[in-house]
Amino acid sequence: MIRVLIADDHPLFREGLRKALSMGPDLKVVGEAPDGLAALDMAARERPDVLVLDLTMPRCDGFGVLEQLGRFSPHTRALVLTVHLERDFEERALASGARGFVQKDSSVEVILKAVRSVAAGDIWASRRHASVALAGAPPAEPLESLTPRERGILALLGRGMMNREIANKTGLSEKTVASHVSSLIAKLGVRGRVEAALMARRWGAALQADEGAGER
Repeated sequence: MIRVLIADDHPLFREGLRKALSMGPDLKVVGEAPDGLAALDMAARERPDVLVLDLTMPRCDGFGVLEQLGRFSPHTRALVLTVHLERDFEERALASGARGFVQKDSSVEVILKAVRSVAAGDIWASRRHASVALAGAPPAEPLESLTPRERGILALLGRGMMNREIANKTGLSEKTVASHVSSLIAKLGVRGRVEAALMARRWGAALQADEGAGER
């Protein structure tokens, strides 16, 4: 059974989404949160498999929730469900740790598929720029071409960190971090840091041991 938490500040939308999710016999809604802080509290208490998250909410917006979710419920994967159509929103959400991005006008069938996909550990994205990271685990050869430092920084990218956060964690300057990010993007053959972050998540355990390399 996939346990789902809904976070949205519109009661009618939450009701409709709850009814849509109830159509899946393998899905169970374990809570509904009207704002970001309530979503984090409920995630800590209920430990859902998937958090279906709106980006625009009071007290703490969706991006704030994404940044903090790992501390409240590390097991929970976030699926952003939003009215925002701009590419920048999707890229930022994925880079901040979301495992999926779906527009609110999507069909019930698409939303249910997205929830199941995210629960299974996959990434669900609507933009073509993310397609390189969606078709199964990436081959190991590009990863082997990275230096230990680049592998460590890639692991931190996969956790949704920005250059400034990586610099603070590693003790490097932002300029040096940006240089490493540019180098690993070129070696991986991807089109930007979002695709690199998505691929890092697909490698998963293969990169976990390398996170410390970014700190040395």
